[in-house]
Amino acid sequence: MSHNKLKDATHQQHHRCPACDFAPFTRNNYFTGKLLVERDFTDEARYHIDKLRHHEQRLHGWGVVCGLKIKQHEQEQCRNRFFCVEPGTAVDCCGHDIIVREAECIDLAQFPALEELRVKNDDTAHTLQICIRYRECPTEEIPVLFDECGCDDTQCAPNRILESYALDVIIDPPEQTPGEEPEEDCREILWRHLDGCPHCDEPDCLVLATIENYRVGDKLTDQSEPPAAPADDQAALIARINNRKGRRLLPSTQVLTELVECLIEKGGAGGQGPPGEKGEKGEKGEKGEKGEKGEQGEKGEQGEKGEQGEKGDAADGLEKGLTRIKALSWVHSTKTNSLVEVLNADGRPLGSGIVIGFTDKVQVNLIDAEHIFQVLVAEEADRDGFRVICRCALPGKIIPVKFNEDVPGHIDQATQLPPGDAPGVAFLFEDRLVELIRRGRFPELWVVLRGDFVKDTKQRAIDAEFVRAELPTGDRAAPPAALPLKDQPGIQGGLFESWFSVRRGG
Repeated sequence: MSHNKLKDATHQQHHRCPACDFAPFTRNNYFTGKLLVERDFTDEARYHIDKLRHHEQRLHGWGVVCGLKIKQHEQEQCRNRFFCVEPGTAVDCCGHDIIVREAECIDLAQFPALEELRVKNDDTAHTLQICIRYRECPTEEIPVLFDECGCDDTQCAPNRILESYALDVIIDPPEQTPGEEPEEDCREILWRHLDGCPHCDEPDCLVLATIENYRVGDKLTDQSEPPAAPADDQAALIARINNRKGRRLLPSTQVLTELVECLIEKGGAGGQGPPGEKGEKGEKGEKGEKGEKGEQGEKGEQGEKGEQGEKGDAADGLEKGLTRIKALSWVHSTKTNSLVEVLNADGRPLGSGIVIGFTDKVQVNLIDAEHIFQVLVAEEADRDGFRVICRCALPGKIIPVKFNEDVPGHIDQATQLPPGDAPGVAFLFEDRLVELIRRGRFPELWVVLRGDFVKDTKQRAIDAEFVRAELPTGDRAAPPAALPLKDQPGIQGGLFESWFSVRRGG
């Protein structure tokens, strides 16, 4: 249900269907000597079920809470017949909990609408939406000891009701209306609900993924990064699974907390907006009056010629114009850092990691995560009764990026660039490592960049001495503060090292 539909529903209370409605809550009153019959137990269960549904629907809303990602089948030859759904949780508009406990692969032939397309040899392109709905399944059939409607001893009834789910496919769903105009005053979002409580008439089928340009027989394939051109997909008989389009999210309290903390830490900045249109050229101003000619000054005496200074010593090896480290995505030796979310060219999340920015472009294809750009973690070991600390490199992926600085020297956002030279380099962690890092599994990350092997576009090694020139223990004096970074003298190569911690959930 779109936001518009939900909003309209709040003004049409008299059209409500009882499928998702709630009767007045009535609970059992127990007392000594009360005769309990089947109706009492059924009413007791219904009371608690409806209470929970009412809580979910009115307080939390509806949507996908977590997981339930639609993926391609691991066997390529099966992708034209199956898709797979990962474990997860959702709440439908009636307040029913939908829980998928284990990954499952679904045969497309079980959906009558898709089977009908196959039988008709339909070769036109369609849009599919894979959805999930709440389903109750009677189970554990047992004999009925007494059945007032039965005539023999063979009557059976289910002993349990299994709360399960069913997957479905919607073919060519109606076009979603564009998002409504934003509220002029955000406070009205709260007061909007003064007009009524949101509800739905029937249990809905929650959309999990959208598949566009699907033809019968196409292979259902995960979205590529960067996304492939539709013409290339059609030539390869491929239809892409988009887990974001059409999916409605229901963030948990924990997710909302992390979101608020992130907004607080970054000052609520929404990023720089697009530049405005160029204004019209103003009219030329009137020419001012010519000023009076000043008197000629007296000619000064010629000064004495100074002695020629000694020629400087060029043996210090310093060079101007070397590419240097300009910015980092973390603050050295602190515990309040967060991993940077790196976006692809379309602005969608690509992965999480750390970023180093330079004063000029470097050859990213020469940098790897095993030898040149390393992230190390400490592991303790026992050697003959002595505690020793070893540092081991984490696996990762190196990609070229452009970056944005929220304050000078600190990177808060990065976007993937095509392979080649780039002003920044990102170290992306595997998803499972991101989770461990954010949970505090590794108390400290140690970053190493070997400048001798990082070259700029002029085939010169970068000056990797990022900190030492600023400290009393540095091997050269700090340059004048007014001298631009690109003009400061430096030495090719060197070893850059830094360490920091990631706050939990960051």
